[in-house]
Amino acid sequence: MTAHEKNRLDTMAQEIENLKEQLAEMKVMVKDIHDLLAGSPLDPDSKGLVRDYRETKKSFYDLRDEFKKYKNYLWALITLIGIGAVKIITDFLK
Repeated sequence: MTAHEKNRLDTMAQEIENLKEQLAEMKVMVKDIHDLLAGSPLDPDSKGLVRDYRETKKSFYDLRDEFKKYKNYLWALITLIGIGAVKIITDFLK
């Protein structure tokens, strides 16, 4: 084996070591992202962003449904006031 081939093998070995280090860093980052999204398995109070999103979405839909209910109540009240106003006007015109 020539010196040039040994040098190339050393270079390839160094690149493999660099790739191993980068892979280890990526594993840590993926684990951190998983913990951020799903919550930490070590902390039972940790919900994670996914569960927070689901709870927020549910709360939003509950508020939206309540708003629709009050909107319907408002329209019913406006209708009753309108009917009452028509009755007063017709009584006044008689």
